[in-house]
Amino acid sequence: MGGAAGSQEAHVTWDDGPNAGFDSKAFKEQLRQTVSKPAKVVRHLGDVDAEFAKGGKTMEAIYSTPMLAHASMEPPTAVADFRDGKVEVWTPVQDPQAAQDTVAAALGIDRRKENT
Repeated sequence: MGGAAGSQEAHVTWDDGPNAGFDSKAFKEQLRQTVSKPAKVVRHLGDVDAEFAKGGKTMEAIYSTPMLAHASMEPPTAVADFRDGKVEVWTPVQDPQAAQDTVAAALGIDRRKENT
């Protein structure tokens, strides 16, 4: 029995796309600068200036974590059992209410219907 009929090399040219120059440290600094700028107040609750004027101890800290992929640890899968106008779904989701709404809309059923 002979060897391989021949071999060919694959020549690959990588394109890292628009984020090729991404720099984690520069991005972190950009985020810090952004949050230190004045922003639009969307809700007033209490009077922080009056509370600080009362004195006391003020502590300030900055906490950060490295940028990580928002990837689930569990496999992205689902199991559904649709019978007699009701459905039972088992799936790993972060927003179960939205999953209920989506499944109910797709099946044309009321998600608030009691399980009996």
